[in-house]
Amino acid sequence: MRLKPNICAAAVVAMAGSVSAGMMPAQAPPSARRVMLDEAHHNLMATASGGYQPLVRLLADAGFDVSPNTLPFSRDRLAATDIVIVANPNGADARAPVEARATPAFTDAEIDVVEEWVRGGGGLLLATDHYPTGVAAGRLAERFGVKLSGGWTDDPAHRWALRGYGHIFGYLVFSLENGLLADHPITRGYDEWEMIEGVSTVTGGSMEGPAGSVSLLRLSPTAVDWIPSTAPRAPSNTTPQAQPADFNPCPSCEPVSAAGRSQGIAFSLGRGRVVIIGEMGALIDYSVPGMQNRQFALNTVRWLAREL
Repeated sequence: MRLKPNICAAAVVAMAGSVSAGMMPAQAPPSARRVMLDEAHHNLMATASGGYQPLVRLLADAGFDVSPNTLPFSRDRLAATDIVIVANPNGADARAPVEARATPAFTDAEIDVVEEWVRGGGGLLLATDHYPTGVAAGRLAERFGVKLSGGWTDDPAHRWALRGYGHIFGYLVFSLENGLLADHPITRGYDEWEMIEGVSTVTGGSMEGPAGSVSLLRLSPTAVDWIPSTAPRAPSNTTPQAQPADFNPCPSCEPVSAAGRSQGIAFSLGRGRVVIIGEMGALIDYSVPGMQNRQFALNTVRWLAREL
């Protein structure tokens, strides 16, 4: 499958200019503030020393103890933390063909221990993304009753232009104004200064949550998932357009309605909590005017830590 490089590079562009600002540390028992950032599952552009530096700094400024994880998940590894953040996992590294990256990023044994750990009181933040990450993370999400689309998500009616990419590609906006941002402790924060009025993503993928979950970032009736297809296409005698009429991330993608789906969900499981975000850049791109992605990222981790 051939992917359009400008689409795949968009997350990197969106992260540019992201700067973490110092915040007053919130008060909480130290034992509830241990955060493990996963780096053991080909987490492209999502390591503590790489693309996820803004989030690590944000959490450290707020008093969280963040450490990287470079080993497969096990009971012993998970027992040493309160919150696990997994962002942009892939089935293979960046040098592998995209089809290899679209294989399961986690073993069955790892999925078993993660579920057990969450049910026992752990907090899991899984930040997926568009193909191939949505496929690579699919089995882990399914264990928690979450169905990932595995493609690319667009919403023409709620899309802001992204500089350099023209009118057909940009930020998806979830706000109080457009009615796509849910009321939840994560969006309310502790007080009016922490309240979220808008969150932006860049494509990513959609999801359907389990019963009882809250759709934090609701997709509107105009939202569309572009799903990679392996079905052969009939040859065409027409001359291809130099530019697509609208968003179309790969030659073999088929559009499917994403109405009623989500790009962010939150729910409790046993004694633990889970948040799944459909676009990894949403937690580190703090540059979009009018959007509170920084506060959203902090509130999300604080909710997992039971501070909200």
